[in-house]
Amino acid sequence: MSHTGVSPNAFGGPDELNPETVTRLPKPGAGEVRNRLLVTRAIFTDVSIPKGVDPHVTEVPPFAPGYDMVGVVDAVGPGAARFRLGDRVADLTTVGTLDGQHLTARGPVDARPCGCV
Repeated sequence: MSHTGVSPNAFGGPDELNPETVTRLPKPGAGEVRNRLLVTRAIFTDVSIPKGVDPHVTEVPPFAPGYDMVGVVDAVGPGAARFRLGDRVADLTTVGTLDGQHLTARGPVDARPCGCV
């Protein structure tokens, strides 16, 4: 299954954003879950981070912008016992959600009750 992700080629403005077709899904490692995104949004940090002006972000291109997300767990790595396949989750990621699939470690991921986006 393929999807379209977005990542900057270099720090800069919108001209540096590179839509790309992603055909290989990342596999979750120890303590990680992979989430199929249902909702993400573009906010101010998605402009400032790719420009390289956010002092809290150390990632360098290429990376996918995207500050937060709600998704469904579609793969579970070894030792990630807190979540099961199909669980709805939310996370503040700072970067990474505009790639369509997101790997998340145990950290701030929060389970969402069914019926609540």
